[in-house]
Amino acid sequence: MVNSDRSFRSVLLQFKELGVTRVLIKELAPNDNSKNQIYVGRGFESLNFIPVRQISPKEPARRNEKRINFKAKLNWLWLSNRGCIVAPRAQLILYPAYPEVRISGFLDDCVTDSVTSAPMSSRLSGRVLFLGIAQRSTVYAYVGNRNSRIVTDWKLRKKQHTDWEFVWRSPDDWSLREIPLKHGRAGFYRLEFANGKLESGSIREILERLQQIHRAGWHDAARLKSSGVVAASRGENSGGNTLECLFGIASNASKEPDYKGWELKNIDALNDRITLVTPEPRGGLYAKKGVVEFVKRFGYVDKTKKNRMNFVSTHFASKPNPTTKLTLGIEGYSHRKKKITKNDGGIVLKTVRGLVAAKWNFADMMHDWNRKHARVVFVPSSSTQVGGRKYNYLQTVAIAEQSDFLKFLKALSDRSVYFDPGTNVVFFGRRTKVHPRSQFRVKLSELNNLYESFRQVNICAPLRIHSKRRPTG
Repeated sequence: MVNSDRSFRSVLLQFKELGVTRVLIKELAPNDNSKNQIYVGRGFESLNFIPVRQISPKEPARRNEKRINFKAKLNWLWLSNRGCIVAPRAQLILYPAYPEVRISGFLDDCVTDSVTSAPMSSRLSGRVLFLGIAQRSTVYAYVGNRNSRIVTDWKLRKKQHTDWEFVWRSPDDWSLREIPLKHGRAGFYRLEFANGKLESGSIREILERLQQIHRAGWHDAARLKSSGVVAASRGENSGGNTLECLFGIASNASKEPDYKGWELKNIDALNDRITLVTPEPRGGLYAKKGVVEFVKRFGYVDKTKKNRMNFVSTHFASKPNPTTKLTLGIEGYSHRKKKITKNDGGIVLKTVRGLVAAKWNFADMMHDWNRKHARVVFVPSSSTQVGGRKYNYLQTVAIAEQSDFLKFLKALSDRSVYFDPGTNVVFFGRRTKVHPRSQFRVKLSELNNLYESFRQVNICAPLRIHSKRRPTG
């Protein structure tokens, strides 16, 4: 079968063989082509679901150009009769001035067949782009023209998929309503591969499982190994591992979402501080001299352990810290316009004389932030050590969607988000033991500022579902 006559099912089968776990489908507009780039959406939300290799400031195309853009490299391959064709210059371009994101370079230095190059170079309406995301890092792409078999198949298949919409009035007054599959704000229909099938609307399944977990009461602290073996989890903060284990998720250090496109984040019900990200600074004295020298200069001797120095103190934006004598700031961001204004900007800690003690570049921070804050279910828990460590997952959970790095910067500027390090160095003569912990946190009451949609729901009562009959065919 030639590429131009491929069915939707055949592409899905190839996606499956290539290890694809997520399928993104975009019905292209006339301007979505190699000349005008592919419009993804406003804001930087696309970083939440399209995996990028790295983000860096984009060099101006002309000497006097002052355009403030970022580029994010993509590991992009086209499905072709000749196999998978690498598109070496494929990338996302982030335009902070608008702000918006586009995909560019997907045909540059890439020897594709006419089945791919012709539709991606044209302004024809009715074209559809199919993307398969594999290994949390690779994008496999295929495109169909308006009258192609795959596009006809997709139009029929789209009618068979449904999603769930919240009808929300309060945490105790809400329900789920089944609706036709709709694309997200970035213009992509988003489907997940699970157990060999293409699924949508997993939020209902997640809420039903959380209800079962809540009703079961106390759970022994545990973690699921990659081998499938359940083992005891002995750490003080094992609530997250235990929750993942109860969902059948193996413990991992990945920055990707946990379950069918959703991040499950456990929070301590007795602690109103939530850790958002823990990136190490890559600039300033911290990066140049190292953690030990940084703590010697800006930290303090521990009150009980004289051979230990701490750098532990809460820092709020534009407010000098009395303990470290450093001030947290955001360079290259306009609070009034809520936009990034400098390519090389970032979050900084400065001395009273203006020396940069530590710096987190925007490019590094936005990469870390967006990968795990797109679609999150926050699940509070209480714990006990009677008969071993156990966790009880509470009945009110929060469903958070549509995050954006610009929201993070605004919240940091507003002092809703703050820098709360837990770094220390223990000295053993000439040897040292370093524990770096650079963390940005938010109070639970301010968490909603980071998401476009934030709903707290009580899962104690039976879920109210407004379902519609699925179309046949």
